[in-house]
Amino acid sequence: MPMRPPFPTWASSKVLVDSTTVKAHPKLLVGGVWCIADVEYDFNEDKTTTPWILATLKPIQLSHFDFDSYIEARRQFTTDEWIDLLIQSIGFNPELFGKRSKLFQLLRLVPFCGRNYNIIELGPKGTGKSHIYSEFSPHGILVSGGEVTVAKLFVNNSTGKIGLVGYWDVVAFDEFAGKKKRADKALVDIMKNYMANKSFSRGIETLGAEVSMAFVGNTQHTVPYMLKHADLFDDLPEQYHDSAFLDRVHFYLPGWEVDIIRGEMFSNGYGFVVDYLAEILRSLRNHDFSDRYQEHFTLSSDISTRDRDGIHKTFSGLMKILFPEGEATKEEIQAILHFAIEGRKRVKDQLMRIDSTYADVRFSYEDGEGKTFSV
Repeated sequence: MPMRPPFPTWASSKVLVDSTTVKAHPKLLVGGVWCIADVEYDFNEDKTTTPWILATLKPIQLSHFDFDSYIEARRQFTTDEWIDLLIQSIGFNPELFGKRSKLFQLLRLVPFCGRNYNIIELGPKGTGKSHIYSEFSPHGILVSGGEVTVAKLFVNNSTGKIGLVGYWDVVAFDEFAGKKKRADKALVDIMKNYMANKSFSRGIETLGAEVSMAFVGNTQHTVPYMLKHADLFDDLPEQYHDSAFLDRVHFYLPGWEVDIIRGEMFSNGYGFVVDYLAEILRSLRNHDFSDRYQEHFTLSSDISTRDRDGIHKTFSGLMKILFPEGEATKEEIQAILHFAIEGRKRVKDQLMRIDSTYADVRFSYEDGEGKTFSV
């Protein structure tokens, strides 16, 4: 079958690729595959045929993967062993991190395995907030928060060209904090609508997208200072320091609890190849584990629909990362549920500081025996 090669200096527009190669590397039919290829020239006087033939192809990027073998491999590990393997896969030595610190590192992967997931991480410098979004996956992009426009992010009305939300699974906004930074109000408004409804309206039509959004930035003050004088969102630009916008955030990752990255923290052990893990996480976007806690626990009726949605998305994401086979003990499920509730509660607590119209919420859940657990 003829295919258009990705070489900008190629003299011909087509190369003949046999069906066996395409079946072995199905990504050739989608976005293409970075590879080392041998191309042969077979002269033919018939000008309607292409003389270029792909002889061999050696991918340097994952061209296919077997999800079932990944699930089977997971069953060979204990939960702690699996967590350590994932931590090593993102480049860190798990022996230098506590259990909670490991969860914070893995939480940064949730946008890659969950659709329309919104997370914010604010904290001190040097904690590696933007590294995952810039280096980990070919399906995510890191952009400067100050350089984003409506046309770049969503759609350009003059050309009709779709923006970043049409091409990536994750869009991360770096250097998002900064009180003196100015943001386009139109951009903030359209982001509010998108983060809540998974769609945006530009011109005469409404478009949908599945991109997750991550907002990372540095804080200028300590946590006690922020809680005494303002709130934990205090360092955001004025246009984003808006309760309606912040209410769309599903999890607030407390950057001040994340370890400052030091040289000795990097791992020299074995882990998954990054491209492989990135594809696994992308395939997990098609799964939903948000109801896996309901056999054991029930959320308090005080928790609103938007709060519940945030808890479900975080819980589902962490379940997919830690238990892709969907099997976990009651204690393991409770730990993930508690962690997910904590992150959404952190958002809601600050919203009540910013906007007094928000009602107080009791973030708790019950087990099957009627025992209540508060967060």
